[in-house]
Amino acid sequence: MLLNVKRAMEVMKRAGVEAIVATSPENVTYVSGYRSFSQQIIKATQVYAVVAAREDCKPVLVAPIGDLDCMADRGPIAPVKAYGVFHVFSDSAGESRPEFDKFLALLSDRRFETPQQALSAALKDLGIGGGRIALDSTGLTPPARQSIPAALAGYSVTEGWSLLREMRMVKTPEEVARIRTATEIAEHAVSAVLSVVHEGMTEIEMCELFNESVMRRGGVPLLTCIGVGARSSLPNVQPSPAAVKRGDIIRFDVGCVFDCYCSDIARIACLGSPSEKAARYYRAVLEGEQAALSGVRAGAVAAGIFDIAIRTTRSAGIPHYARHHCGHGIGLECYDMPSISPQDATVLEEGMVINVETPYYELGFAGLQVEDTVLVTGDGFEYLSVSDRSLRAV
Repeated sequence: MLLNVKRAMEVMKRAGVEAIVATSPENVTYVSGYRSFSQQIIKATQVYAVVAAREDCKPVLVAPIGDLDCMADRGPIAPVKAYGVFHVFSDSAGESRPEFDKFLALLSDRRFETPQQALSAALKDLGIGGGRIALDSTGLTPPARQSIPAALAGYSVTEGWSLLREMRMVKTPEEVARIRTATEIAEHAVSAVLSVVHEGMTEIEMCELFNESVMRRGGVPLLTCIGVGARSSLPNVQPSPAAVKRGDIIRFDVGCVFDCYCSDIARIACLGSPSEKAARYYRAVLEGEQAALSGVRAGAVAAGIFDIAIRTTRSAGIPHYARHHCGHGIGLECYDMPSISPQDATVLEEGMVINVETPYYELGFAGLQVEDTVLVTGDGFEYLSVSDRSLRAV
């Protein structure tokens, strides 16, 4: 299960709400375990997931009828209130399959004309006929924002986005397992590229190899910033025909999605021997990242981890080093809460998954970066990214 039920109930109780309505793709996935196919290809599609502040309560989905075949094909999900129109016919003399039977059963249930009508029915099915509810407004289109008040007449409505972000900070074992797998896939893809890299290979060719490796292992490419030589200094470097030369830095800031969960790692290599400056500066960013990680544990403050990273990287060899953040949470979004930044007073909790990084970009020279994903524990952390974090000569 993705939803951290105990934490969700605590957050809702503290906020004084009887239920929360998720509307963004990430939040709907978190609450219900379902990622809408229709919403991926038609962004304005309205999909909601409702959960009541009761530990014995299962979420209820509001989704378009056009999603019902995916639900039937993927197995058990939350109860669904379907809306809209979608025509499917059945050949009684044709091939019979279990997913067809499930699909037909879902199609036979009551349909609603609009998602807002379906939402009102979902709340009533959960026994919530009034009171205070939290509505995540991030997934609502302008027309939905105009029509949803009528569906929620009789309820006191408060914003639910921040409550869901708070819930999602502490991961369940299933979430950690998915992030770990996504990270393993990305690390393997980096190694796949480095095993065949040669002088003259282009950024485009490296990205193609990386993405192919990701997809062969069940991932979906998400972040493929692979820069060579001076181009590695572009923070969001995109694949180009630039070819790697002897002595060039190769910077990987990469990740993928596995079963809806993200990975994001950074590793550095050099084709041949790095310059003295590159080696010296990389030692500084690595020392800064490792020092920051040494401060990670339940009870530590995000801003304090940032301060360690900056202070150590400066004293280790880059006195002018500066950053706006040195890491972030990760999960259903590549940038989950908290932010490892000077303004974030979030206290780390056991079960959080965060990235710690110390990127350095110097135009005309190179980009140097190390980034790791870790699980926060009571007395420290556990690496989810385990590959070699040295400046690798290939």
